[in-house]
Amino acid sequence: MTVGAVNLAAFGLIIAMTLVTTPLGVALAHKMEAAKLKRFFAIFLVFVAANMLRKAMGY
Repeated sequence: MTVGAVNLAAFGLIIAMTLVTTPLGVALAHKMEAAKLKRFFAIFLVFVAANMLRKAMGY
């Protein structure tokens, strides 16, 4: 079932998984050293940017 362009089943699943995994991510982030967390996030952003460039180039 959809409302406009929103698939309600997918929306509900995303909300449910967000509610389950957010506390885990917060706990992990608080356990990590700030420098390590920043480095991990920077590496993640590099991968996201590389994927965006790959898609923009049509690969």
